[in-house]
Amino acid sequence: MAKERVENLRDAKASAQESSEDADKRQRSTIQFPYSDLDDAVTIAKAIHDSAGLECTIDQLAAYLRVSVSSGAFRVRAANTATFGLTENERGSIRLTDLGRRISDTTQETAARVEAFLTVPLYARVYEHFKG
Repeated sequence: MAKERVENLRDAKASAQESSEDADKRQRSTIQFPYSDLDDAVTIAKAIHDSAGLECTIDQLAAYLRVSVSSGAFRVRAANTATFGLTENERGSIRLTDLGRRISDTTQETAARVEAFLTVPLYARVYEHFKG
């Protein structure tokens, strides 16, 4: 019985090493994609537009959204807005792009949403692959 345990441990260790080697061979994707959805990015763009106009600080944006500026989730949400092409984030400030301004305008929002969605490289590739 002790011999069986030793063999099982050896097999488990060998299997773990193989899994580790397989993981080392895998490559990370270089395609950028957001960690939240477009609706969340639009909410942030509209908060900037409605409260500050075109640009605000990260601290101000957190106050507009009533979230903690030190929250990791908030930082990810702000970064995702830039991934959709709605904002440019630079050194503590966040500024609406032309697309961000258009998405905040109810008369242009639908077309701007399509453009923002296709701004994400991963989504654009999936769309191109399956269109038609």
